[in-house]
Amino acid sequence: MPTPADDIDPIALAVLRRLEGNEHAAEIVLGGYFALQQYAGYRRTHDIDAWWKHRASPETEAAIRSAMQAVAADHRLIHRER
Repeated sequence: MPTPADDIDPIALAVLRRLEGNEHAAEIVLGGYFALQQYAGYRRTHDIDAWWKHRASPETEAAIRSAMQAVAADHRLIHRER
């Protein structure tokens, strides 16, 4: 498993930690901020840029939604989808 960069946003990292060990998370490919942060000091953001290896299954979407809702609740934030 790759080691996360040192300066990852704590809320985004909390979502990723919630997904660790979830079999459906293996379909998620991270890009954008996370990819750039591994190689260069890039701006911090709460965004998680991701896409699927294959079309996302309902179970994969549910796993991501659940992780995001739980982290939002932990941080007293509102989870919205667009």
